[in-house]
Amino acid sequence: MVDLRGWELCQCPIWGTPAHRNPSVLGDVDEIYSPRAGGKFQISGSAASTDKHRKQASLSRTIFEFNYRGETPNITSAEIARAHIDENVPVPEKYDRFIACIAHLFPKLGKDCATSSLWKGESSWIIQAALGSQKAIDGGEREEISLLINEANQQGHIQLFQPKEQVFRLSYTGHLYASELGVTLSKSDKIFVAMWFGSHEQTTLYHDAIAPAIQNAGYLPVRIDNTEHNEKIDDQIIAEIRKSKAVIVDLTCGLAKPEGWSTSELVGSPRGGVFYEAGFAKGLGLPVIWTVKADIADVENVVHFDIRQFNQIRWNADLNEFREKLLYRIEATLGRGNYESKVG
Repeated sequence: MVDLRGWELCQCPIWGTPAHRNPSVLGDVDEIYSPRAGGKFQISGSAASTDKHRKQASLSRTIFEFNYRGETPNITSAEIARAHIDENVPVPEKYDRFIACIAHLFPKLGKDCATSSLWKGESSWIIQAALGSQKAIDGGEREEISLLINEANQQGHIQLFQPKEQVFRLSYTGHLYASELGVTLSKSDKIFVAMWFGSHEQTTLYHDAIAPAIQNAGYLPVRIDNTEHNEKIDDQIIAEIRKSKAVIVDLTCGLAKPEGWSTSELVGSPRGGVFYEAGFAKGLGLPVIWTVKADIADVENVVHFDIRQFNQIRWNADLNEFREKLLYRIEATLGRGNYESKVG
């Protein structure tokens, strides 16, 4: 489950059920954790006020799908408009979502799962979201889930080792199947940092803010001291990103005078390497946390238009404040890590 320390109690804007809100996310976007809605998501103020009647199940399936891949979706008014009303999920898709949900809820190999735990609490809400259920489990979903459990046992994806008590666990084959479905089961303690290290200010940012925030959240910061990427990612960077749990991308860059394509006096001169690394991480389904220096964040060409919709943590001379915000964002995105080296 998500580590919700520092989050505030609220009402889920999709279902009206109990939820939590991340107070460190400011502006017109709220970051919410709602088990009934499928997990963690961001939602704009206009989307929160949009009528979602009979579309909740479809939206929850979408949110769950992002969450089991280790991502946080952004729910917009357009997303709500596209959502289907009372759509019936095909049986094969329900089966895949059931396996994905069990792997998401119990990711550790050999972790026991009692069927009764699926009828109550957060687990029951998340499985309803995964299966696209508009009804409460006590209202008729138990029989369907029991059939899915029996089928998973027949397929060898779970091991029903206490049939009388209906206690089972995801088998090794089941974990492989879940991995093929895209479920993020990585237990890596590394966070890769993609940023330009070509100035003293950037080096200070890393040593005084980014690295300590990662370590205090319980993870190991990883960086590659290579400022010349030649517009490609080398094998070492690919290997490190693959072994990481998330990627922090700092978009801060130098400024330059445009050559005929803009009327601005100065525009951003972004480093292609960080965009390549961010794209590679997104392709792997890894969470990406975006940061940028506040006084240039709105300068043309610093933050590419394709990623402006993603929430960025902006930093300035007060690196203490930035370090704290980054720490909260890491914990909100990944939960607490187990890396033992903590710094003050």
